[in-house]
Amino acid sequence: MMRTPAIPKRLVLGFVMAFVLVNPAWALFGDDEARKAILELRQTVEDQRQANAEGVAVLRRSILDINTQAEQDRQALAQLRGQQELLLQENKALAQTVAQMQAQLAALDARIKTLEPVSIAQDGTTFLVLPAEKTAFDRAMALLLASEFESASQAYLQFLKQYPSSAYTASVLYWLGNAQYASKDLKGSLNTHKRLVLEFPKHTRVPEAMLAMGNANEELANPKAARLDWEALIKAHPNTEAASTARERLKQLRPR
Repeated sequence: MMRTPAIPKRLVLGFVMAFVLVNPAWALFGDDEARKAILELRQTVEDQRQANAEGVAVLRRSILDINTQAEQDRQALAQLRGQQELLLQENKALAQTVAQMQAQLAALDARIKTLEPVSIAQDGTTFLVLPAEKTAFDRAMALLLASEFESASQAYLQFLKQYPSSAYTASVLYWLGNAQYASKDLKGSLNTHKRLVLEFPKHTRVPEAMLAMGNANEELANPKAARLDWEALIKAHPNTEAASTARERLKQLRPR
């Protein structure tokens, strides 16, 4: 705390002289009274100095309190800012975690969908297959429709190898036989359609497969086998369009 500077003696004497000059009656007093007046004046000045000093002290304490409060406020603000920054970092980390979890869930959902069977209507029947099976079958069919018969044949054979128990098997055998026939693999076509007839005798494509077997045997210069195939077709499925075609073929058939 700063000390209040002492009042110079000259200033005190100046006050006294001014008082005497203003009040000439003082000159009539004795030394004792003069000294008493000076002492009282000094006391008044001292009291004022102390009052001023106390006021200054109170002011300094107030300023100190204000500075202390301001520092406390600054510290509290810094702490709040630190907490805010921490919350922002935690929120950012939480957002990243949520994003990662959402990505994982999306990947898991996509994986589950690849394992969930889908319903397929094919050749008059409805069955369930895996999405991958449907994709493989559709790819083979696209090749066949594009007249890429050899590639289609390979796609169908790969399907049978990869999905030996698929509900698509009968349909795959039928279209594989057709692709082989179109690519001039007559023996392959004959064997494929024969497998369809033996393993899936009630399948809707069996009459057409039996007709194709007769066609393959005829082109293989085996009219006897062709006749047997067509006659078997007419007997087993007499009211089908394939049977009608077989009857016409039998009329045209000539032994070679």
